[in-house]
Amino acid sequence: MNIVKLTLGELASNCYIVEAPEQTAVVIDPGAEAEVIAAELESRGLTLRKILLTHGHFDHMGAAAELKAKYNAPVYISAADEELLDDKVKSVAYILPECPFHPVEADVRIKEGDVISQGSMKISVIETPGHTAGSVCFIIDDCMFTGDTLFHKTVGRTDHFSGDTPTEIQSVKRLAALEKNYRLYCGHGADTDLDTERKTNPFITGTY
Repeated sequence: MNIVKLTLGELASNCYIVEAPEQTAVVIDPGAEAEVIAAELESRGLTLRKILLTHGHFDHMGAAAELKAKYNAPVYISAADEELLDDKVKSVAYILPECPFHPVEADVRIKEGDVISQGSMKISVIETPGHTAGSVCFIIDDCMFTGDTLFHKTVGRTDHFSGDTPTEIQSVKRLAALEKNYRLYCGHGADTDLDTERKTNPFITGTY
């Protein structure tokens, strides 16, 4: 499995292209700059098959509409965050009024325990509410895509629509209780791993 990380948009959000069998790919959190994402796909000879959103904030879905139209790729998101996809306030797009907002319709509503298949690649969904009510993480083999749920030594903010701090802390502690040492691909900033966060993240250790 090959993972390409692109840091895009005004808020430097991480978008991930995950290569799947037969020259296909899924894109996780295409927040901005659809043309950059498309150019990367084309340079690698990949066809986009699915768009996966960890949550509905504008900086994680801003390029989804254009990519969906270009590749006829369905958009996957939790039902609880679907309402963010066409709302400038709930998606927090209002904080950058100078940037165009591109609403998009959900095609598949995902939930805890779902397994999304792309060829032989299996993508498991785990619900991690807190940053938003419908935040999820995606697990592929020993890799976890955490969106804005869990970062290196911190967690996502909870002061926007449907965010809740106690729920966020409960979610990251649940992740910490998983057995594997997953490699964590976060929505912003550097990659990390679950063992590191178990030891150093104050929201997991209880020292925040």
